[in-house]
Amino acid sequence: MSVDLSAEIMTELAEMRAMLAEIRDRIANPPEVREWYSVDEVAGMLGKRPFTVREWCRLGQINAAKRAERRGRAALWSISATEIARYRNEGLLPLDPERNNRN
Repeated sequence: MSVDLSAEIMTELAEMRAMLAEIRDRIANPPEVREWYSVDEVAGMLGKRPFTVREWCRLGQINAAKRAERRGRAALWSISATEIARYRNEGLLPLDPERNNRN
């Protein structure tokens, strides 16, 4: 029985060492912080699909701005780092399809 317990402790210790190494790596190499992000980048950060984030922008549930860059006929959305932080703290805004179309 003590052999099983020792093996279990060694496995747990190895997992903890791996997690600590990952934490050290993240501290030593923090992700790049930018002012604006694309829909795909925001979707990855929030664990959502790009379609969902585009719909939030279109429906005014998240503050966003259209970029000059286009994909086909549609202008691409940009979302600020400030808005991402606001969403994480407060959630989606009430529906307002005109919110992101105002000048």
